[in-house]
Formats: sequence, structure tokens, C-alpha cells
Amino acid sequence: MGLEKIISVSGKSGLYELKSQTKSSFLVKDLETGKGMSLSAQNNVVMINNVAIFTDEEDKPLQEILIAIHKKENGGASINFKSEAADLFEYFAEIIPNFDRTRVYHSDLKKVFKWYDILHKTDLLASFLESNKVEEVPVKEETTESEKPVKKAVKKAPKKAKKDE
Repeated sequence: MGLEKIISVSGKSGLYELKSQTKSSFLVKDLETGKGMSLSAQNNVVMINNVAIFTDEEDKPLQEILIAIHKKENGGASINFKSEAADLFEYFAEIIPNFDRTRVYHSDLKKVFKWYDILHKTDLLASFLESNKVEEVPVKEETTESEKPVKKAVKKAPKKAKKDE
């Protein structure tokens, strides 16, 4: 399964797999507990493949950040999301040195690391990496003005053709 069916719900902790969507509700499965539930369409639902982190250049998609954490940890667990703010910022700077420190908050980092841990524990991150055969590009510690930022290739799902009505 790809990350395109994984969602976050405002006011609820954790991540959910989108099973079905109707006009007035969402049917989801909690990734941590495996329990299914129905959410009202009034809930603020965010597809995590649409989440990005602010950097000094352009926004960096969450998938690239998850891949960078996975690479740094050699496929293992990341830093505890309940760690001190300074520790989270220091760890994140090792992964994404050019993240925008004025627009990325402690709460954002807690979410990223918690989401990584959930995806790691449920093996969804490993299956995402394997199914998309993402080539990992080394994360550079320092860049000079003459070097251009290296972008990682993330395979996108093909767009669905629109039906003529």
C-alpha cells in the first residue's frame, strides 16, 4: 500500500488508513490499534502525501523527509517524538539542514517523528519504499553556492483519466 491512503485527522492522535469515503463521512482504520471507525465529513482530514515542510528554498514533501529519516536510521526507529524540543530540532537539522526554523514548530516535528514511528511499526514505510523503488540520494551536510540542491525522485501515482459525460 502506498502513502496516498494514509490520513491525519485534526483533533485525533495518530494516522489512519482511508478505507472508504461517502458524501457525509469517511470510513477509516486506525493504524496503531487496527480499529475501524466512521468520521464525519466535517472533520479536518489531511492526506499525508500532501504534507510538506518549509525549507529555505522550496517546500520538501513529507515522503522525502520520511525517506531521509529511514536512511539515517538504517531502517530503524527514529528519535522519540516526546524528546525535548532542542533535541528534536537538532535531530531534524541533521536530516534537513535547510529547514525554515521560523516556520517549522516543535509541534510539527513531533508529528513528523510520531508519524514516522507509526509507519515504521506497521511496516508501511518499508513497503512504500519497496513498492516505489525510490532511489536514495545522499543527504548533504553542507552546500556551497555553486552546488545545486539535490532532489530525490518520488514516484507519483498516475493521474486518472477523466470520463466524458
